[in-house]
This record gives sequence, structure tokens and C-alpha cells, in this order.
Amino acid sequence: MQENDENIPALQYLKETYSNSEIFDNEKIMNMIELNYKLNFNMDIRNNIDYIKKKYTDIYNYIDIFKNDRNNVNYERLLDIIYENINHKYNYDIIYDNPEEIIEILEKQ
Repeated sequence: MQENDENIPALQYLKETYSNSEIFDNEKIMNMIELNYKLNFNMDIRNNIDYIKKKYTDIYNYIDIFKNDRNNVNYERLLDIIYENINHKYNYDIIYDNPEEIIEILEKQ
């Protein structure tokens, strides 16, 4: 932020100075949003996949899909497949929760 704008809160400065297109066209900011989404996705879905796998292996005793997956290799691949094939609904709050960091990224352009 510039010296004469130090009295303005960072969030207000961000909203008044940069347009949405400037923010969302920035590759580094979009990578942050994507990473945040992926971390949240992995936390949310991992328990569901664990439950399904446990239920499946309890019933079928590692027959078929997971028979050779004692080290969870297919499990990780399954998470990747699901992630790549869902509709991503990003949470953009990360921008407004961290306005100082976003301003710093935008000013370095």
C-alpha cells in the first residue's frame, strides 16, 4: 500500500483500488484459491472415502477393486479422479480474510 493510503483499512483499500478482474486474473492469487479449495476438499472427502473403503473391504475382504491396494495407492488415485471430475465451487473469502497479502501480490506485478 502507498504511504498516503495507510489510514485506509486494507480491505477497503483492496476493494477501492483493484477490480475483480485484476484480482481473479492474477495467477498467484488463483493458485492460492485453488490450493485452499483442494485442501478443504481433501479434508471433507477423505472421511467419506475412508468409510466407503472400510465398509467395502469389511464386506468383500479386499476382493476386486482394493485387493492389491494394501498401501492405499488406488485410494489416493480415487481422490484425484473425484477431484478432477467435480464442479469446483471456490470459496473466495480467502481474498477478503487476507487483504494485506492480496494487496502485496497485486502490487508486485
